[in-house]
Amino acid sequence: MKKIILFALTAFTTVAANGQTTLQSEDFTTYLGTAATAPLGWTFSYHGNYTTTASSGISGPNSYKFGVNNATVTTPMFTDADTVSFWLKGNGTDANSKLIVLESADNISYDTIVSLGPLPTNTTGMTYKFPVSSASQYLQFVYVKSLGNAAFDDYRLIQNPPVVSSVTAGFSANNVCFGDSTHFMDQSTGTGGPITSRVWNFGDASSSTSINPVHLYAAPGGYEVTLTVIDSSLNTDTYTDSVWVHNIPVAGFASSGNCSGIFMFTDTSSVTNSSITEWMWTFGDPMSGVNDTSSMENPSHTYPAGTYTVTEIVSSAFGCSDTASMILMSTIINTSLNASVIDDSVYFTGNATNGAGTYTYSIDYGDGSPMGTTANSSHIYTLPGVYTACLTATDSLGCADSSCETFNIIITGISTVSYTEIQIVPNPSTDGVFIFDAGTTQPVLIEVYNVIGKSIKTLKTTAGRNTLDLSAEANGAYFITVTTNKEVITKKVIISK
Repeated sequence: MKKIILFALTAFTTVAANGQTTLQSEDFTTYLGTAATAPLGWTFSYHGNYTTTASSGISGPNSYKFGVNNATVTTPMFTDADTVSFWLKGNGTDANSKLIVLESADNISYDTIVSLGPLPTNTTGMTYKFPVSSASQYLQFVYVKSLGNAAFDDYRLIQNPPVVSSVTAGFSANNVCFGDSTHFMDQSTGTGGPITSRVWNFGDASSSTSINPVHLYAAPGGYEVTLTVIDSSLNTDTYTDSVWVHNIPVAGFASSGNCSGIFMFTDTSSVTNSSITEWMWTFGDPMSGVNDTSSMENPSHTYPAGTYTVTEIVSSAFGCSDTASMILMSTIINTSLNASVIDDSVYFTGNATNGAGTYTYSIDYGDGSPMGTTANSSHIYTLPGVYTACLTATDSLGCADSSCETFNIIITGISTVSYTEIQIVPNPSTDGVFIFDAGTTQPVLIEVYNVIGKSIKTLKTTAGRNTLDLSAEANGAYFITVTTNKEVITKKVIISK
């Protein structure tokens, strides 16, 4: 501890509003260049003063005059100073003239603070300010003269308010979705030196001593996190704040569609302690272009026949998200039906495409008889007339489609019971050429009719086997009337090329 000279402090100490203490202040306003007028406690190796305002410092009108080489001024004793300031102005000096400022703890050994030169020669002079060692108790100002004189004035010795060291703990952290790590950033500040210790309490019975730790919480929820810091001056502080680990939504949706490919989607997503605020749908239908996505909660989409993967991404109010997907099949059934009429019998051939899974069939023959249950069937009509038969196919999703055929039934009433054994082979024929044998030695008359009763061919045959060429005719059923010397017989043949 430095020894305090009470009379020196009493004579010169003042405290400013900003907390600074002026330990010594001398404006030389009463110094007249004589020992009798020297300020209390000061020593001078040369006596002299300026008396004009123009050559004085800010306080004016007088200033101390350095007029000879090695003129020295020594301050009174002081303690606990940290800054010295003074005003200086050269008059006719050159680059070799300078003022040396020194400091000492005992007024015997002095260390140089600064050597000023060349000295300022402007009309207003210049104010200088330099730090003082905490061990110093005296200052000396030595003028080394080459040319001219120097004016010295407005000396101040300042003690700044002591720095009170402290530390303030603080941190920032990102709120995260469950499954993501929380990043902590230490934002502690202080004036007592570097922070030497940090202890983090994450609020879940775990801790860390890292500067900026990363922590993964095992469950969603809010956590009270505490940071305690200690600096090199042993100042300590604690800061507590809440961090949140938000729940992940559970994405889900239902779909319903009709059999024209239009599907309605209903969001069934949920989230705990929050709400769903964003939806992003991808319908998996790239041919639809920009219409393949939607941000609606419950959108709809029209699909062509096919299988598609629909994806929904939902986000909560806190930005947490989840994804759900579904594979669906769009069905637009196409059913076909063909009818081949042979006399009073009709042979039906049916088919269904673009449906989902397996099909069930029903066929209405159009004559009031029980319905058939297969796509391919045959039916005998007991009365002539125009009939319409309809085949209905239903897929595994319940989508259905129907196809109908209209045809004419002609029943000739000609007896097919004969005394003559007539053979026509092959029947059906794959090329339209038949071998005809009437089973008699007498010539016979053959007439060929189509299903609407139009005669398309007439010929007389000789006894035995004959060739009946119908290769130019279309596929279908034809009626052959054979007239012998005993009877008229009608036979049915089929061309199936």
